Amino acid sequence: GIYRIPLKEISNYVKKAQNIGIPAIALFPETDPNLKDDIGSEALNNNNLICEATRLIKNNCKSIGIITDVALDPYTNHGHDGIIEKDEILNDEILLSALIEAGDKNLGSKIVDLRSIAMQKMDGELKKLKRSNQQVIATAYENLVGMKQVHHVVLKLLEKTSFDELITILNTEVCDILKVDCIKLALETHSSLKKSGKNVSNFPALSDLYPTNFVDTYISQGKNNYTDAIVLRPTPKGSEQLYGKMSKHLKSEGCIKLKIGNEKIIGILAIASKEKEKFTAQQGVELLKFMGNVFERRISHWLN
Repeated sequence: GIYRIPLKEISNYVKKAQNIGIPAIALFPETDPNLKDDIGSEALNNNNLICEATRLIKNNCKSIGIITDVALDPYTNHGHDGIIEKDEILNDEILLSALIEAGDKNLGSKIVDLRSIAMQKMDGELKKLKRSNQQVIATAYENLVGMKQVHHVVLKLLEKTSFDELITILNTEVCDILKVDCIKLALETHSSLKKSGKNVSNFPALSDLYPTNFVDTYISQGKNNYTDAIVLRPTPKGSEQLYGKMSKHLKSEGCIKLKIGNEKIIGILAIASKEKEKFTAQQGVELLKFMGNVFERRISHWLN
């Protein structure tokens, strides 16, 4: 049955229920209207009607279970089970945490309050959603910054009139724009570079050429059937072949395989940083792919 019982008589009624074998009772408060407000603050009072009744019953009736309802509607002057703001019932994680804490104070050891468990789960889901939203925003911001940096680099490339000028700005202006510590552009030996002295006349800024298959071997690190043209990773062993003495200070790199001109001269654009997290396998590669395509076209133009 359902009864409205004064606090001073509650223990006697519960004892009668206990004596006839009733295993548990459910308590719902009739809160004094003077204690109600628009945010249900009385729910957080450890000495409110429900808390007092629960303590009395547990002190006098040890074996009976007590079921309490974690809700705001008995304490709000508008009667809703939540806080209202601009005609919307709020259920954010601060409110949920307050309700869960208030409910936990009232629970006996015999009954599991499924509503409290559901609210705890909802609280966890809200936190996950908040973290996910923060990650999406951070990723979008990083992508926007990366896009601006790559576009700036492309404009710099278009300004240069020779291969020498390109090599000169790689480890100065381009490094500063991309916020990295070292950039290496390398080409493999190719028959077209030996014809008519092209290696000397068109590419004087290159101190040497790398052997055939160097780029694939370096990018794949010797793994068979490795076909990725772009790789983001920690700086591997053997990186001194590209970066020289500076390699010992570099912690991560992004490598772009280049195919230049109709004769497909193979090259590599290697961008390295002293920061471990600057280049990771989880990052996207589309912007680097675009930048690599621009490098291919500009070098092809100077080659011809």
